[in-house]
Amino acid sequence: MPPNEFEYNSLPTTPPKPRAKEAMGMVDESIRPTDDDVLFDPGGTTSNHPGNIHFRQKASELRPWYEQPNTSKDEKQSIAALLVESVTCEGHRFLERGEDGRWQEVTGKGARKKASHALKRKSSRGVNQ
Repeated sequence: MPPNEFEYNSLPTTPPKPRAKEAMGMVDESIRPTDDDVLFDPGGTTSNHPGNIHFRQKASELRPWYEQPNTSKDEKQSIAALLVESVTCEGHRFLERGEDGRWQEVTGKGARKKASHALKRKSSRGVNQ
């Protein structure tokens, strides 16, 4: 057989079997938060995390636009999406703890909902969070 000719007999007859965890969608891809990620963890334990502080600063910049009396619901959703995009376009993530205690990425509607809450929220000390 010439060296460039493909040998069909060398192909496996059946596709390789996925590993058991992969087949069940349970591949362990542990997510480790970085200082740039925005963390959502009940109880306020993440409020001093650098990524959360930066996120609140961005939210406070957009809040006046969000709170305008004539801002429609659609516009508010767009502002929340803009806030999410301002985080994700820099390569940062929104993370929350799953039921198993591991960090999971929050995307799409979930991230926009978190952003909407941040845009509505003000500190009880009178300083925007």
